[in-house]
Amino acid sequence: MKKNTNRYNEDFKTEIIRLVREENRPVSRIVKDFGVNDQTIRNWLKQSKDKQGQEIFKYGFTEALNANIISSFAIFNLKLKFTPDEELQYLDFSKQLTLALEILLQNCPFLRNVNKQQFFAGLEQLAQQSDDDFAVLARTVLILAVHRKDLVYRAQSRLSCVKSLLIQLPQTANILIFNERIEVADAIYNELQLLFPGQVGRYHSQMDERTKKNMLRKYQDAQIRILVSCRALDEGLNVPATDIGIIASSTSSNRQRIQRLGRILRQSGKTHTTKLYYLYIGSSNEDQDLLANISRDLSGIIPILDLEYDQDSGTFIHSAYQVLADQVLDYTKRKDWRAEIITEITRNLELGKLSCDWWLPEQECNLKIKNASSRSERNYWVCMQLLAKASLGRLTNPH
Repeated sequence: MKKNTNRYNEDFKTEIIRLVREENRPVSRIVKDFGVNDQTIRNWLKQSKDKQGQEIFKYGFTEALNANIISSFAIFNLKLKFTPDEELQYLDFSKQLTLALEILLQNCPFLRNVNKQQFFAGLEQLAQQSDDDFAVLARTVLILAVHRKDLVYRAQSRLSCVKSLLIQLPQTANILIFNERIEVADAIYNELQLLFPGQVGRYHSQMDERTKKNMLRKYQDAQIRILVSCRALDEGLNVPATDIGIIASSTSSNRQRIQRLGRILRQSGKTHTTKLYYLYIGSSNEDQDLLANISRDLSGIIPILDLEYDQDSGTFIHSAYQVLADQVLDYTKRKDWRAEIITEITRNLELGKLSCDWWLPEQECNLKIKNASSRSERNYWVCMQLLAKASLGRLTNPH
């Protein structure tokens, strides 16, 4: 009897595709474990490949920046926390995984001293064997790994952090929000609709084609300025008008990350810096850097900043920035500036925490001050200039 493939939702399809491509799980094993028709899986793989399109970069981000292929950008790695209950669940999954892996590694030496890709391929081979103890254990490891990753993707602090970011980021910015789970994308969309009615749209594979095209057109035509997506950029979506990308959750595949970000960063004549905020759970096994090993090649070329988010207070902690901000405030007090001026500087320093404007050279800050269209804008750039001076050690002398 032919199976009804419409009963599989997009999250399930995506997880199957990930298991095949990222963990090298054989299709035959998935057929056995999940009861999905062999041809159905191969159709999903083909459709996914067609949607991904051509690979964006054949060389590094540094070369792409120098060749003016992509716009200037900055990365903000935002460390989040689990709730206490989530933390306990994660530790429980991890404990079970560790115990199972220890037994497997002791008894299956071919799983030792191999890379991640080879390890999962070996694990899959073992899981396909008869129902002996080690085959059952291998299947248990694979299932536990999926459950643990799902827990990480659905962590409550992600939604809270996105809301706090949107409140503090410029209210005119065009913002694209990435997710790995449709349910989480929908939850973020619903919350942001309450905060910014009429300014938010969503785009994911459970929507019909007409609705998706209409939503994308609204975003591109600036009828809405916030677009919540779930793997949309894997489907050939280009969004050169985007000012800010928020990676609320991310694939573990570095190649897919680059493809997604490349579509935002493609050069479109923008002169400002695109900002990318990457959210990760600090106590999980998630990468703590959006571009992982690539970041070291970009160090000193673009801002790569590490922050933390406190869900209880809804505030952001940026240790390196705070050191400079404290130097600026200490400088103003030594100069005996008036209390109202110091209050205004404190306000602008808080605004600058989620930006990289203080990375600009001092002469560029001067130009921004000169061309400011309002007093508040001028005050902001004066504060950024003070931070730039502090980063160069030029505020140590009160005179």
